Amino acid sequence: GDLAKLSGAAEFLWLLLSVEDCQQYDDETSTNDAVFECLMSRDSLIASAFHYCDCVSARNNGLYEIIEEAVTLSTTPSLLQESSSKSHRLKCEKNLTLGVDGILKTQSVITDDNAGIQSATKNGIERFGEDATRIALSAARIKSTEVMADVVIGRKDMAPTREQAGSLQNLLVSVSEDWQSLAIRSVASLYRLRGIVAFREKVAERSMFPTSSCEETIDIQPIDAGIIQYKSLANEGIKVSREALNIYAPIAQRLGMHRLKNELEGTAFRVLYPRQYSAAMSLYQNNLDKMRAVAENIKDTINQIIHEDDLLNTHTESIAIYSRVKEPYSLWRKLLKLRMRQLEKDGKSSKQSSTISILDVNDAIALRIIIKPKRQSMEESEESIRTREKLLCYYVQKICTDRWQIVDPARAKDYIAKPKANGYQSLHHTSQIFRHGLNWPFEIQIRSENMHRTAEFGVAAHWDYKLQAKGIEALSSGSGNSNVLALPSGNLNKNSMAVDDLTSSRDRAMKLAPYLEALTDARAEMNQRNVFVFVSPSGNGNEGKVIPLSASSSVHSAVSEYNRLHNIFSETEDEIVFLNGAPLSSKALKTTILRNGDVISLLTMATDDVQR
Repeated sequence: GDLAKLSGAAEFLWLLLSVEDCQQYDDETSTNDAVFECLMSRDSLIASAFHYCDCVSARNNGLYEIIEEAVTLSTTPSLLQESSSKSHRLKCEKNLTLGVDGILKTQSVITDDNAGIQSATKNGIERFGEDATRIALSAARIKSTEVMADVVIGRKDMAPTREQAGSLQNLLVSVSEDWQSLAIRSVASLYRLRGIVAFREKVAERSMFPTSSCEETIDIQPIDAGIIQYKSLANEGIKVSREALNIYAPIAQRLGMHRLKNELEGTAFRVLYPRQYSAAMSLYQNNLDKMRAVAENIKDTINQIIHEDDLLNTHTESIAIYSRVKEPYSLWRKLLKLRMRQLEKDGKSSKQSSTISILDVNDAIALRIIIKPKRQSMEESEESIRTREKLLCYYVQKICTDRWQIVDPARAKDYIAKPKANGYQSLHHTSQIFRHGLNWPFEIQIRSENMHRTAEFGVAAHWDYKLQAKGIEALSSGSGNSNVLALPSGNLNKNSMAVDDLTSSRDRAMKLAPYLEALTDARAEMNQRNVFVFVSPSGNGNEGKVIPLSASSSVHSAVSEYNRLHNIFSETEDEIVFLNGAPLSSKALKTTILRNGDVISLLTMATDDVQR
């Protein structure tokens, strides 16, 4: 009974529950009535509590330091010959291996009390059933991947590049076996961020030293840490914040957990740029009530006009209208872009540039109209329905522009006539309305339900398009075959679509299921087509990369790809190649098939070293 662990676990569970507001309008705060969505089941909460305690135990028992030592040992010639390190002894005596699977299989021999990130089947959780155990093991697998990333690609001291963050994000999804475990690890990122914020505020209150340059050793208790020793709060804050923005916020969005995504972005923004955050929050709070009132007024007006239209009543089954105002982080980014454009236009040395205000952000207030056409007869073809839904979108846009004229016709976008390269279709335009003594600009997006599904969950979804942009085939959402009313169970298996016994409502399932369905299919496609591995260079165990390869690739293929990316022209005969800490023969290089999370270490030996 470690009371500190229990207290930390309870705090983590509270945070997990507090971010469960699944809204249909992505990216921002909706002005529609918020509906509390209890995404986390009893099993996931049990798994979260055990996972928290396991992570604390793993760190307290030195697991992460031993893994880092083992990676260094496998890539440093001087340590390769002889070592008295704990990791070397374990490697020789207990068959310690690296890689995600290696950590999970061998970490129990590292800790005397069998406590750590793999101990889900040894810490008593099995008493709570198979589902809780499965979720905890999946979370442990993701955490193990994060640990290897910290060591191999240098995340321990600095955040990965954006390119590496994208590959790491895909790797985390690939190794996961349960969507709830992805949510747990995303909330863990927010937990770490809030720990940093809380400490900064505590330090500021006591006036011990400036919050921007904290160099003393300090103790806080975020998940994964037990007691983490931060020698530089500033550096740690930058690393954790960038990971939140580039890895975990996109994962939260893929899960349909938009409130969690906003919390991650907002808190990371607060840590990275405290002064800009204060300015953006002041601007946001000073105008929030007005913007919400404007958004509600526009939505109510559109709703009234649409429902009084006979043609729409005849040809549509439903028309949904959503409104939102930009969050501080998104607002700041947009203001920054506008400022940069203004400086480029006026000249960087100009001191006469006008100030930028919230009224310059055309989509600070935005509405989205989603149209579901009514089938006119049982014989009507899908082609006819698709044609009518396009015409209905244009018709609704005309209704809106008749009421509020388009401000800048040149900026209006017709992505229905000319879809984006990723298949995205929608009508966008900006109008304005006079309220509270000011002209408020607002954006309206109009699309059909089919277009919306493609944008949110299909090939036009953000995660698929990023993969497509890198030459990986776009991933299908598979929406045509699955029952969107069925809430997927925890297991990320396309055949496991079933209504969980703890689901509370059909509406909740309808909102959540498409996101999880798309994520399930994306994971299945990635695992079918790709494998993601770590490659660590010679003599430096923390400057490696996550490399995406075709499925069933060999170790030789990974080495060749790494050398190609770094313009390295050397023969593999000049290198000793390790797979998860074990050396490979020349034959094994070409015959050993890689799995997600494997670690390849490259040790380039000088001629005399090879002879010895």
